[in-house]
Amino acid sequence: MFGEYKIEEFEIGYEDFYAEIKKQKNLYVYVRSFRNEKVEKLIASKDVKVLVNPVEPVNLPKPITNYLLIEFEKPISIEPREFSTLYVTFPIEVAVLLVSRDIKILDIFSFVKQKFTLYGDSTNGIICKYWTSKIFEDLPELDWLKEGLIELKIYNESEEWQEMKKAVFNVYDMKIYYDEKVVSSAYVRILSSKVAETGFNEISYGKKSIELYTAKKIPIIKKKFFMEWGL
Repeated sequence: MFGEYKIEEFEIGYEDFYAEIKKQKNLYVYVRSFRNEKVEKLIASKDVKVLVNPVEPVNLPKPITNYLLIEFEKPISIEPREFSTLYVTFPIEVAVLLVSRDIKILDIFSFVKQKFTLYGDSTNGIICKYWTSKIFEDLPELDWLKEGLIELKIYNESEEWQEMKKAVFNVYDMKIYYDEKVVSSAYVRILSSKVAETGFNEISYGKKSIELYTAKKIPIIKKKFFMEWGL
């Protein structure tokens, strides 16, 4: 499904999902049918390509937050002054983009349920997209249209054992790559039992997805995130 298409040849499907672009006189019509919902949009263009990308998982059902909280199914303890490289999953959202001199977001959809949670207290906490994941030591087999994989490097920079139950990320810094798999890379720097810094890394794999905050021309000042309400 992921990749670049000529507009007159665009047609994709998965389970009960189907989308295509049809010519209608001087216009094109984008039609998407999914879970008893039908979307139709008109396109006026003579020369445009269609790009289907996995994107940052915070756009659905509407933009509410740019934070993703991944709760681990089992907590993990990390030795003082040590680091570990593990793998966790993240939910995939898929964008259909029109690419010419500029980029237009035509549609965004997902094959997973959308959930949210609050990180922190009710006064100062932040709303996050919520996801649960097992912790893997090796690359698991996944449905790559539903779940992507984050290579997670955890550094315990404190002088004590620390236990992590979750990780919170600002996904405006997220780099997603796709080929046979959908992958990203992130880090957690544990500073104390309540504070950690998180962020994303560049990697070399397949094709790099369009970052939607760039397509939306959103100015980004702060990309790293400090978890200050516990691990």
